[in-house]
Amino acid sequence: MGWRRAIGEPDWFIPTVAAQLERASRRSGLPVRFVALQTDRDHELHRRVAASMRTPTETLVPTRRSVLDELASSRVVVAMRYHAGIGATLAGRPSVLLGYSLKVDALAETLGEGAAHLTFDRAALEHLGEAILGQLDSSTAGAAVTAAADRLRARSLVDHEVLADLLRPR
Repeated sequence: MGWRRAIGEPDWFIPTVAAQLERASRRSGLPVRFVALQTDRDHELHRRVAASMRTPTETLVPTRRSVLDELASSRVVVAMRYHAGIGATLAGRPSVLLGYSLKVDALAETLGEGAAHLTFDRAALEHLGEAILGQLDSSTAGAAVTAAADRLRARSLVDHEVLADLLRPR
């Protein structure tokens, strides 16, 4: 997660997210790992959220080659970045998507039960812990993620064909 400069960081974000991640970690017994997709923006925010938590956390800065492996080693991925949601899906992991941008909202709709979706406001994010636990406990999230990944792969093939056709000399 990281901030778009035009929006900035709401003062409630870090304490709310830290408390909810901690709640989900305590109830599930799972650790919290932060994986920075855009290092210059994500890593510092992850560090600040982690510093607000009492439970142990790990902050990671993966390479392009290792990012899918890092996401795949998670049980559920919490993301406000579109590509983190895509990566989670392609890695076969359910997600909780924070509606920080319209493309994340659209992705959540595409993923169906493979992603819980929370709007980007304090009241919604106060339910982040419940959403994480819901994805962990879901009996249908795994199948929904697999189906969503298949849809994304099929869509990318169509996109590739359209682009190839547009670039073909006439």
